[in-house]
Amino acid sequence: MPPPSAAKKPRLDAAPHKNTKLSLITSALKTLQDSCGDVLSSNLIDALLKGKCELPSLTDEEKSVISKFGVNESLAETFLKAVLEKIKVEEESMGHELLQSLCRVYVGLCQKRGDSHKAHALAYRFLQEDFSEAPKLILVMVTAWPSVFSHNSPLCRAIHIVCKMKAYGKFYYLLKKCLHWDMEPPGDPYRAITSTLKALLKV
Repeated sequence: MPPPSAAKKPRLDAAPHKNTKLSLITSALKTLQDSCGDVLSSNLIDALLKGKCELPSLTDEEKSVISKFGVNESLAETFLKAVLEKIKVEEESMGHELLQSLCRVYVGLCQKRGDSHKAHALAYRFLQEDFSEAPKLILVMVTAWPSVFSHNSPLCRAIHIVCKMKAYGKFYYLLKKCLHWDMEPPGDPYRAITSTLKALLKV
């Protein structure tokens, strides 16, 4: 009688590609959690209004995450979806510092891909859903991609309009400065509603 054949052992290096992506995302989110801080502190806001400093740039940790997930289209898309899902699920409990860092990495990765529409959709979501300190989050996005809101699209124009309506105090004046409202004032809110809804259908 022939000896029973040895059972095949699973290869340790044959982990599903999905698990590899999940591991990368988990590691990246932990990196951002451990290194995040308030990008626009009160002192920095005052200095920016007085013209004594420039908008803060991306941190080394944020640049590293963007570089890691910008290597191919599939990996970038998976990470962007993971960030949106995390913001959706943890909206009430997430610390504002981590939310800022997630925004900066999301927008930085959008810039690397040349995808301004996704960045605009996230910004409009913050304004539409009345996120805490939504105008500040718009400014945070500008720190990652200074020209992100310079596009002449219905959705981008709506961001300017709604942001101007919601912003107040120092944030209003800093947004006015950074988004160049003196040179290109936001349009009429009522005329923008229809075109904005059409643009959102493409998200």
